[in-house]
Amino acid sequence: MNAIIRPPLPEDQGYIARTWSRSMASIRQGGHAIARHGIKRETAPRSKGQLRQDAIAEHNRRIDAVLDRVDTKALVSVQAGNGHGARDYILAWVVYVDAAGLPIVHYAYTRDHDDAGEQLRGRGLVRAIFNRIGIARTSLVTCTSDGPSSTEMREHFRASTYYPLDQFLSPPRTR
Repeated sequence: MNAIIRPPLPEDQGYIARTWSRSMASIRQGGHAIARHGIKRETAPRSKGQLRQDAIAEHNRRIDAVLDRVDTKALVSVQAGNGHGARDYILAWVVYVDAAGLPIVHYAYTRDHDDAGEQLRGRGLVRAIFNRIGIARTSLVTCTSDGPSSTEMREHFRASTYYPLDQFLSPPRTR
């Protein structure tokens, strides 16, 4: 597969935000992402549907806050569109911050399959983006995500550390 790595175009931001939100609020495996990584609540939700809607709203707020920051960067892996005016097909993406040479990865995503039905996960698309960013298997890297890609990344990159996204987004407190 000939994938091209490039910065996202303005029209790519909607896909990045949508897939990030869907991934975090997935109901696969009995709603594991919401149950394990969802929002904290003071009272029980009215229903499972309400819990899912509340979780999606909270994830969207966080995602928007990350994507609106001036220090946020992203790279996408795409199949180039064919013909005049054809859009690229996004295969994978990574949202990150370069913090003085120490990458902070907010989320990494690979599409499950391409439009022909070919499996994309496990084919090194995110790894190629990480290489472009400068993340190797032994690199120091910080991960802010609470989602499935964070767990996988921290298992793969042994020198990685976790810093909660809410803390990253909160301004430092002064004494």
